[in-house]
Amino acid sequence: MILACTGTEDSGPRNRLSNLQSRADPNQRLVRAFGINNAFTTTDDAHRKHFRKTAEACIRFGDDKWKDLAKLAETLVFNSKTKALSKSAEEILSNRLDWVMNNKKKWIHSNSEKGNRIPSNDAEGIVRTVFLRTVFPQTSKINGHIVLMPFVQSLCLKMSLYVLFGLDPLSLREEDIEVVAKSINRIWMRSKQERNDELGFVHETELRQALANILPDHELTPKENPLNYILPAYETLWRVVHRCLLQVSFRNEALALEWRQILERFLKDPTEARFEEIRPGVGGISAHFVIAEASRLFPPTRRVYRKFQFTSQKYPEDVAADIESCHRDLSVWGQDSLNFNPSRWNNLSDEARNAFMPFGGTPFICPAKKNFGPRMIGVLVAALAVDLSDFWKLKALSIEDEIQTDEVLDLARHAYESLILVQKFDHGEQNDKGSE
Repeated sequence: MILACTGTEDSGPRNRLSNLQSRADPNQRLVRAFGINNAFTTTDDAHRKHFRKTAEACIRFGDDKWKDLAKLAETLVFNSKTKALSKSAEEILSNRLDWVMNNKKKWIHSNSEKGNRIPSNDAEGIVRTVFLRTVFPQTSKINGHIVLMPFVQSLCLKMSLYVLFGLDPLSLREEDIEVVAKSINRIWMRSKQERNDELGFVHETELRQALANILPDHELTPKENPLNYILPAYETLWRVVHRCLLQVSFRNEALALEWRQILERFLKDPTEARFEEIRPGVGGISAHFVIAEASRLFPPTRRVYRKFQFTSQKYPEDVAADIESCHRDLSVWGQDSLNFNPSRWNNLSDEARNAFMPFGGTPFICPAKKNFGPRMIGVLVAALAVDLSDFWKLKALSIEDEIQTDEVLDLARHAYESLILVQKFDHGEQNDKGSE
C-alpha cells in the first residue's frame, strides 16, 4: 500500500508527481462538487501549511475546554432527542425509497440473498411496489421515535461548527443543519459516480443558503468556503461515531456494559489522563482502547486515493490505499480481526501499529490524530451511549439494514439509514429485562 512515493529501492522508477500533486489530483472532484480549496485539493504548499496551522489552532484544547465540550455534547443529545421524538418517519421512508430507486439492482440482489423473492425485472414500478410492501407497513408505529443516522450526523456537524468556528450549537437552526448534513452526503456520493457540470457547487442553492445562514460572515469563494474545514472534520467524525455507538450499545456484546461505563467515566472527566486510564476489571482496557478499536474496524476514511506517474509511464494512474483492508487483515490482526475487541490494544505488535492509519499516514497525517480526534470521538460516543442505551431498542425499517449478530458492521455510507430507536416501553411493550 502506497500513500506517498518519490521512488523505489535500488534507484527504481520514480514518481514524477510531487506529494501534493499526487494527493490533490484525485480530489479535484471535491473542488467542483463543493467549491473548496484546502490542504486536500491544493498543490500550493504555502496554502497547505496555512490551512494546517489554522486547523491545529482550532483543536488546541485544555482540560477546561474539554469539560465544556463534554457538557455541550450531553446537552445537545438531550435536546435533539426531545425534538426528534416529535418528528414523523415519513422522511426516512422517502429517503430510503430514493436510494432504492437509484440502486435497484443492488437492492434486488440484497433482498434475494436474504430469502425474499424479488422479481429479477428491475423496472421502476416493480421495485417501488416491492419496497413499499416490505417497508411501509412498519412505519405506522414509528412516529415520535429517533431516526439514528441523521441524529448522529446532526450532533457531529454541530460539534464541528463549535470547534472550528466557535458557534453556539444551541442557537443554530435545525433546518440549516439538516440541509448541510444531507447535502454533504448526497453530493459526496454523487461526485464519485458522475462527472459533469451539474455537480458544480454554484448550483447547490439550498446548501449555499444554509451555509450563509449558519456563517453569514464567510464568503463562499473556494479559499473562504467554510466547507474547507467542515468537510474533513465532519466526515472524519460521523461514521465512526455512528458505528461505535451501534457496537457498544445495540449489539448485545458480552462486555458492552463495561465499555459504556468506561466511556461514561471519561465523559464525566474528559481529561487525557482519564482517556488513557486502564480499568483492570474489564480486561485491562481504557476509553482510548475502545475508540482505537472502533477506529480500526470503522476507519473514518476507507480508502486514500493518490495519482502516480512513474518515469516509465506516459500517463498518470490513480491508486487507492485500502485502509479498511489494512485494519481488518487477518495476517496482521489475528483470527479475530473482524471482532470488536478493545483488549487487543494491550499487547499490539509493531506490525499492527504500523498498519493502523485511521487519520492517514506520512507525509499527510491529520493534525487531530494524536489527541483531539480520538478524544472527540470518545466524547460524542459517550454522550450518545449514556443517553440512548438503557431505555431504547434498535429497529430496522428496511431489511437490508438489519444487523446480523455474526457480521462486522457495514461501512458503506448508505448502510443503516433506516435504523430507528424505539422506546422499550412504547406501545405497551413489556420491559425487556423483565421478560427475559
